[in-house]
Amino acid sequence: MSDWIKIYETQTPWQAELVKAYLAENEVQAIVMNQRDSSYQVFGSATVMVPASQQNTAEALLLLMERDQ
Repeated sequence: MSDWIKIYETQTPWQAELVKAYLAENEVQAIVMNQRDSSYQVFGSATVMVPASQQNTAEALLLLMERDQ
C-alpha cells in the first residue's frame, strides 16, 4: 500500500466514512482504515487514504468540504 497517502484522520469512524463518500462523489478513490480498538473504543483512529496520484485533488476537495461546514 505504499502508493496510498493518508489525507484525513479522525477519532470517529463515521466522519471518515463521510469523507470517503464525499471523495467518491467527486471521483476520487478512497479507503478507510479503521484502527479503533474493538474492546476499548477510546483508543485508535480511522484514517482516509487515497492513491498518491489523486492526493492533490483529494486535498483540494477536503478544503472545500471543511469550508462548506
